[in-house]
Amino acid sequence: MTITPAVEKKLCQTAYNSNSEVIDGYNVTTFLDSNIQKTAVEALKQGLISSNADYGCVVIMETNSGKVKAMVNLNKELDGSYKYKTTPAISEVNEPGALMKTFDVLALLEDKKADTTTVFDTHGGEFTFSGKKIRDSYVINGKISLAKAFSVSSNTVFAQAINDSYSSNPSLFCNRFKNLGFNKSLGLPFENEGLSNFPEPNTNQWSAISLPWLSMGYGLSLTPIQLLTYYNAIANNGVMVKPLFLSEIKDKSGNIKTYTTEVINPKIASQNTIGTLQHLLTKKGEIEASAFLIPNNVKIAGNDAAVSLGYANLTSKENKYLASYVGYFPANKPKYSVVCFIYNPQKNQPVYGSVECGGVIKEIVEKVK
Repeated sequence: MTITPAVEKKLCQTAYNSNSEVIDGYNVTTFLDSNIQKTAVEALKQGLISSNADYGCVVIMETNSGKVKAMVNLNKELDGSYKYKTTPAISEVNEPGALMKTFDVLALLEDKKADTTTVFDTHGGEFTFSGKKIRDSYVINGKISLAKAFSVSSNTVFAQAINDSYSSNPSLFCNRFKNLGFNKSLGLPFENEGLSNFPEPNTNQWSAISLPWLSMGYGLSLTPIQLLTYYNAIANNGVMVKPLFLSEIKDKSGNIKTYTTEVINPKIASQNTIGTLQHLLTKKGEIEASAFLIPNNVKIAGNDAAVSLGYANLTSKENKYLASYVGYFPANKPKYSVVCFIYNPQKNQPVYGSVECGGVIKEIVEKVK
């Protein structure tokens, strides 16, 4: 027997779906931590029950190494219980919504289009692009800084900032995104890894509203693990590491394949930009910690989003939402990064990522040391 990439993917897929260590004569070792995995399972299950959601996922990754310490995917069964599902954290692609705004800031700073003190007019929380209205969830009248716009997740400010800065050269913005490697798969050892999508200028995917919509995280799609990889790079001082799922595979003949940390981008942005993003995410984490009821001695940095899944379907009578949170902790000296997605929460309206995912994140941050 040989450990080919195809065999590797099959074994990894089976190991993470069944938590099995011996598969078809192969011994597979992962980096899963049983205690962290148990915490993630219990936290996600309670979050899904509380929200009466369809399904959800959580991934916890060691910041410096990329080692995946927990991955949980749970699906609501017909009887209302939640059981293991195939890996949506790896395979499902969705629009990231407000989670995209850290990338907006990265691009604006790196291209010297704006900084966190640059002031924008909120226009009363509503602005129109090519006949399409963009609205803010939290309406703030008057002018605010880019930093303030990030803290309140202002769609109107970010749509203006990105459209005004890149409308004459949209490829500059898009190439920033491509340089992170998210226009392609991460090359993970799974058979069902999802394929991201990002529209290109001068193609039939591009329109007059593409830039402002992209700024809000609509019109593109990413997997949860891709978003975790990006936010983990911010926590890791700009070093992007590939998520590391397998530690070792050994076959009956004694052949062993080992896996070590792989750097896929040594610096996603300048250190000044990374420092600014870390500061913004820490401040956002402090604001949202009140919703989580996280103790003051535990600091988390992160961002949340609530994405409307049916906004483009004008004939749909039912609007479903995707709530999400991505962050890292402790904020001042990151050890772990975490992503949580909850699909179609039904108990709370309106839907907020910090509320739907808050209890899940609270349990993880308090118990994972």
